[in-house]
Amino acid sequence: MKAASTAGAGDIKQCSQCGAVFTCGARVDSCWCQNLPPLPASAVDASVDCRCPECLAALISRASQDKEGSRP
Repeated sequence: MKAASTAGAGDIKQCSQCGAVFTCGARVDSCWCQNLPPLPASAVDASVDCRCPECLAALISRASQDKEGSRP
């Protein structure tokens, strides 16, 4: 779910996982998510919109653990 943006403040979005409301600055200047480690390509779901900071951090952590667990 996307909401209208406010001038210079980014887009107000709703987390596709938990429903929390948060601000995305990707279209304005930079977004908080750019400060996080990248999400492995295997964990990307193009059908899902943005996640809030907590859900995205948890997804990155799980994906990193899965990746480390699959190493020989």
